[in-house]
Amino acid sequence: MASESTVPSVARAELPPLPKALTQRSALGWVSLFGPGAVVASVTIGTGELIFSTRGGVLFGYNILFLFLFISLLKWALVFGTAKHILLTGIHPFRRMMELPGPRGWLIMMLLIMICIVQPIWMSFHSSTLGNYFALLTGTTSSLHGGAQFLWAILLIGLVVTLCFAGGYTIMERIQIAVVAGLMVAAVASLIMYSPDYIAMFSGFFTPVFNDYPAWIQAKEPDVFETPKWVELTTYVGVIGGAAFDYMAYTTWLRDKRWGYAGSNPPTESEIQEIADDPQHPARTWLKAPVIDCAISFSLIIIFSAVFVTSGVELLGPEEQLPSSSNMLGQQSEILTAVHPSLYHLYVAGAILTMFGTLYGTIEIGVAIVTEILRSFNRLWTNANRQRIERAVLIWQSSFAVLVILLMFNHVYNANKLAAETAYATPSSGAEKLLTDGADITTLIKSETAVASEDSTNAEVISAVPKQRSPKEIILNVLRPVNLFTGVLACGIFCFANFWIEKKTMPVELQSKWFVQFTYVFAGVIFFVLGVKGYWDNHDPDGGLLKSRWFSIIGICTVTLLSVLVVNRFRSWMERKTVDGE
Repeated sequence: MASESTVPSVARAELPPLPKALTQRSALGWVSLFGPGAVVASVTIGTGELIFSTRGGVLFGYNILFLFLFISLLKWALVFGTAKHILLTGIHPFRRMMELPGPRGWLIMMLLIMICIVQPIWMSFHSSTLGNYFALLTGTTSSLHGGAQFLWAILLIGLVVTLCFAGGYTIMERIQIAVVAGLMVAAVASLIMYSPDYIAMFSGFFTPVFNDYPAWIQAKEPDVFETPKWVELTTYVGVIGGAAFDYMAYTTWLRDKRWGYAGSNPPTESEIQEIADDPQHPARTWLKAPVIDCAISFSLIIIFSAVFVTSGVELLGPEEQLPSSSNMLGQQSEILTAVHPSLYHLYVAGAILTMFGTLYGTIEIGVAIVTEILRSFNRLWTNANRQRIERAVLIWQSSFAVLVILLMFNHVYNANKLAAETAYATPSSGAEKLLTDGADITTLIKSETAVASEDSTNAEVISAVPKQRSPKEIILNVLRPVNLFTGVLACGIFCFANFWIEKKTMPVELQSKWFVQFTYVFAGVIFFVLGVKGYWDNHDPDGGLLKSRWFSIIGICTVTLLSVLVVNRFRSWMERKTVDGE
């Protein structure tokens, strides 16, 4: 959990002295400021680079790097806007959002409900992906009819939650810096040793053209082929560079770093006016800290993206492979083993550390967001009860995540068990061998369908086997609606909020330059439109609840309406809470 310290109860704001890294031009000094950004980088590298960058390289080639670079720049502007406000005013953007038009606090009430739902689902995704890899390494991929990976996932959640109870923000930051540093060395070394087509890679950063899926996708990956191209691309928008809640948690962690006024009581209006009147005021110099921190963070993300896009373009693509349900992390190791087989162990260690760091960071982000939202309703009570609140959030997140994992386990186990019984009932098909080899239900269906063309009886049996039961399909189907909100739609909401907060609360002298304000609005429009389009296109009438556009759209509208209806009562309840001794 985050550090147990609370914001000091002092009568006036206190601005910490500037570190040498901000007063001297030194590259080494700038690196010393790398901290909260390491957490954001580690969280996004796990899912974005190891899995989706490789997948994007296979499907769209090096041109996918243009999308990664473009979205990273927009998200950098988003996180800088939120960090700038808390460093200059000591007030978190969540607190400012309390004053948006409508019932006071309705938006952050909606975000509170959403974080309690979506963050455990992200936990279930990260732990299941890592559990998939542990099942591969231990030879248990086909155990429990393909469901063993979910039991590994539950064990991993228990391990990470234990670490969260024992740790704090400082420990988390050190862990993530070590993980990112090690992976950076491995990634750059592997890229140099593999020697890809650097010209094609470089041109991909500046080529905004995304062709249709490769021809072989239709035959070998029918579920991917049926996914609209813009839904696939929007998924990358959500995972590359992090999600909206990551950036709000980043802003919260600046309190622990005590950068600017973030770790202090808010300055008065007269003190803020002093900052506005003095272009050389130390508070303004503090703004360089998140600029440097986030610049390093997003640069690392882009480098990692290039490395694993290369693995998709140069290795998996020519072999007509995607990261599969039985090997979601293992195939990417070929970018290292292609150089030398002994480097496989380096990849194994790096992949485990990366996904472990991602899972750890995801849990801490949920804790930070809930705590900060409650602080917006009642700062003194939340600070006084911070440890108890964080423990309650940890218990809720882990319990809900385990429930989601058990539901996915039940889904996969029962379907693959039915498939096994069907396969053994028709031994001439040879499908029993596929199951013994650990293939998932999608492979089984393809094999059985081929045999059924010669045997109508078998065709009738196989037609009864449910679709979309492989672990990969279930995990991604659960994740996609969540990712469209946290990684795309919510980013648009926060970009618009940045623009509104600056115009509403900041002196003109402290407002961002016109092109930065334009970026807030432009990014907000891009994220909002992509999010809405992603939800609309993510629709399959025969795909079940998770692939229905109406499930997602009605769900978000329902949560928003519920927030509007209950926020006044919730706010009154929070404001009545007092600290003992007051």
